[in-house]
Amino acid sequence: MIALNLAWPWKKQAKNEAPKSRQKKRIYNRVKRVRQYNVDLEMDTLGQAIDAAKDIENPDFDDLYNIYDQIKKDRHLKSQQETAIVDIQQAPFRVIVDKKEDEELKDLFDTEWFDDSVQFFAEAEFWGHSLIEYPEVNEEQVFDECFLIPRPNVNPAKQRVILDRDSSLFLPYEGKQLALNLLEIWGKEELGLYEYLAEEVILKKYARTDWSQGSEKYGMPFLKYATDTQDKKELDAIEEACANFAANGYIVCGKDDEIDIKQPQNGDFYKIYMQAIELSNQELSKSINGQTATGDTQAFVGTAEVHERIKNAFTKARLRRVQHHINGKLIPLMVKNGYKMADRLAKAKFQYIDLLDDDPQLATKQGEDPANPDDTKEQQQQQQPADDPKGQGKPAAKGPKKPVAAKSLLDTWLERFFNELADKEGIAIDPDIWRLNFQSLQTAMQDSGIQWTDAYQYADLAAELRTNAAAFAAFKNYAEQQELRALLVDENGEPRSWNDFKKLAKPLTEKYNKEWLQTEFKQAQASSQMAVKWEGFKEEADLYPNLRYEAVLDDDTRPDHARLDGVVRPINDSFWSSNYPPNGWGCRCSVTQTDEAPTKVPSGELPDAGFDFNSGKDRKLFSDENPYLKDLPKTDATGISREADTLLNDFLNA
Repeated sequence: MIALNLAWPWKKQAKNEAPKSRQKKRIYNRVKRVRQYNVDLEMDTLGQAIDAAKDIENPDFDDLYNIYDQIKKDRHLKSQQETAIVDIQQAPFRVIVDKKEDEELKDLFDTEWFDDSVQFFAEAEFWGHSLIEYPEVNEEQVFDECFLIPRPNVNPAKQRVILDRDSSLFLPYEGKQLALNLLEIWGKEELGLYEYLAEEVILKKYARTDWSQGSEKYGMPFLKYATDTQDKKELDAIEEACANFAANGYIVCGKDDEIDIKQPQNGDFYKIYMQAIELSNQELSKSINGQTATGDTQAFVGTAEVHERIKNAFTKARLRRVQHHINGKLIPLMVKNGYKMADRLAKAKFQYIDLLDDDPQLATKQGEDPANPDDTKEQQQQQQPADDPKGQGKPAAKGPKKPVAAKSLLDTWLERFFNELADKEGIAIDPDIWRLNFQSLQTAMQDSGIQWTDAYQYADLAAELRTNAAAFAAFKNYAEQQELRALLVDENGEPRSWNDFKKLAKPLTEKYNKEWLQTEFKQAQASSQMAVKWEGFKEEADLYPNLRYEAVLDDDTRPDHARLDGVVRPINDSFWSSNYPPNGWGCRCSVTQTDEAPTKVPSGELPDAGFDFNSGKDRKLFSDENPYLKDLPKTDATGISREADTLLNDFLNA
């Protein structure tokens, strides 16, 4: 095949040119469609098509996509798939900037091109791969539309768009998606959910075919014509008369011949095929939406309610994947193209309302500011973690009120510590408090697009970040226990009563597990976002070899961070090993990829204590120099790490 030179032959689009002239540049308009052929829907054909698509040396998706085009016409499958996608398209959302809803930015997504994008994102679950092209922004600095590159013209394994198969012309797009305004979206499965749904559609086709043949044999009257003639002409005339007797089967025989027509003993033979078809439909329903009751008629209201909850869980999983695509891929592409209000978009987060209940750290009402603007600066500084006494980081958000269960958990924890752990020797990390902190950090990672599935493109990174979160939560609980232990005796060395201990210990444990946890949640969120960005930077390094430091320049920005704003260094420069954001508690700095020339680094600039690391390169949410590890003996640190591994394994295997 002939690769297309990326030095495009057309002129650069003038800003005031009409949209029609810009369309010539688009890959979508240059693609010569691959002709579609019907492929027999057979198990053997499906198996061969799957093998061809998975061929490492020369993957061929033609037959597989042809099969997918046929099975998606199955009425039951189509209904279930439409239900799944419509639930996503109708889901309410909000756009958050600096913890507040931004209605102007939300209006940017109330467009036809965005609805098409969401549909393409959702359909990737079924197809396994989608390559979406976006035009340059128009005169109003917005997108007009977006296009799905025809799947038969895309070889995702070799990262190519086949422009013309007859002339062997193709366009390689590996590592150049952003430069070409392409978004590559993968489904949860390598070849999509259709790979498994196809089997059920084929089995259903077999049942329908067998049922039709059975109906033809036994469902219509059978004509018997008895005659004693041996004359050939007379027999031909009789046969012609029988053949013209509607569409019934017939036989011409001798007058004294006995004809025995065997029929199924069970007159309800059709039920065999009906049950097979119903079973296939149920399997299709469960594969797509996890249940059958919301798509089929059910006799019991209770059953339908249970199935509705299962369907909602499937919908939330889909919403989360689409939300990750929007935040991790679509918004950065909009910002790169200079989309309307790009500066605000760069700080924005798209968020589906239906996912808020899954995240107690973010479950605020629409329009509510979780930062509680009535707090004084002095009150906000009191919420800073232990190693930020000057309150230089962005103040931790108070957030929504904790549910009663959370308060009860902390009260129970103090009582358990007082009665069981206070005098216990050695290292004993409390599982409940560890889980409270670990799950908060895990939610922060999920909110940043991290997934723990084999299909996730950065699966190794996700696993290492989760291990770091587990260790951090364990070291934190150990540090808390050391402070609680000091409160067990008064200034005279006498043991305190339970009531006296609780009065002093409750503010401490709330500081650890509420105030600081809020700050750590945001930090884990920022660290995981920047870790994922680092992976993307590496992939695009051939196009954009340098990184530019970007600080948010306002009254809350630390001077040290402001002085780094605009610094450009190569991606492999040692500068990023110790100055890659976040560079402190509440740091809002970021990094963008560029082909600009490197600049000098201001002298004497150092990250905040405990932030001398790169979350992407080191694959950590928190540095080993975090406050909970300070002055800790090596033997204790080793024991806590082992305990963290055990707790994480128990959590994952539960």
